[in-house]
Amino acid sequence: MRTKVWAWMRRSTRRTVAVGSLTAVALVGGGLSAVQFAGASTGASSLFVPITPFRILETRGAPFTPRGVATAGPLQDSQTIDLQVTGATNPDTGADTIPTNATSVVLNVTVTNTTGNGFLTLWPAGTGRPNASNLNWVPGRTIANLTTVQLGAGGRVSIFNNIGQTDVIADVAGYYVTSTGTVGPVGPQGPQGLKGDKGDAGTNGTNGTNGTNGTNGTNGTNGVVDRGQITGAPVVATAAAQVTATASCGAKKVLGGGGIYESAGTPGIPIPGNWILASYPSAANVWTVVFDVITPNATDGQVIAYAICVTSPT
Repeated sequence: MRTKVWAWMRRSTRRTVAVGSLTAVALVGGGLSAVQFAGASTGASSLFVPITPFRILETRGAPFTPRGVATAGPLQDSQTIDLQVTGATNPDTGADTIPTNATSVVLNVTVTNTTGNGFLTLWPAGTGRPNASNLNWVPGRTIANLTTVQLGAGGRVSIFNNIGQTDVIADVAGYYVTSTGTVGPVGPQGPQGLKGDKGDAGTNGTNGTNGTNGTNGTNGTNGVVDRGQITGAPVVATAAAQVTATASCGAKKVLGGGGIYESAGTPGIPIPGNWILASYPSAANVWTVVFDVITPNATDGQVIAYAICVTSPT
């Protein structure tokens, strides 16, 4: 038995919104914000109009004042009543009349003096009753639930009680009308999101092509080679001997080499020898070179030494 009771209590907290093609408008920060219900039509939108709540249905008798029904009394087993919603006015203020162009109504529905494990179903009058419940209870409990219901024929809502007896109370919290206004301006842009993670490093690009070779530099001027002036008579060298040659190289010229050859011929036949001494030049840039004749081997037994001057780079 306990399992059944708890099951019914859990079911009693369920809310069903029977709005058909309704698009609801929620209150946000004192303004209105359109909310499209899942499965609703996207054709026309509806605007929610909040009002000062007032009682539109009361089935209990004295000391309560019946409202919305011809006579006081609880709903019986499987009984249906039609509640007139459009045209209803707050009896305490005489204002907040629900207009005839209202498309749906928001009701806070309460059951009390209940018998049996029952439920209520609310739906647009003049249409087939849906297989759904808006409010559930166990015997002796007083339960309330907020329900939005589309208005049916004549601006009415049908209310069905499935089992036992129950008094029904309904308070109006507001209603919906078809919106005829234009869409408001676009709201301001939201704040910038957080910075994303750093991306991976890119791959290296391909190597560029080699540049063209530079132009070759101009050749330097060739040095001037002069055979130095040979002084003195040929030396008779029948055996190893030393031969001295003197070269006057002149300005900007230096000693570049020398050699030994036979006195006969031009320049004669070279004779092996060693350059064993070169004196520093005198003020007139005259160089003195001494050669060591290893093998005279001269035709006439005489040899001549010579020196070579080259142009200085400075």
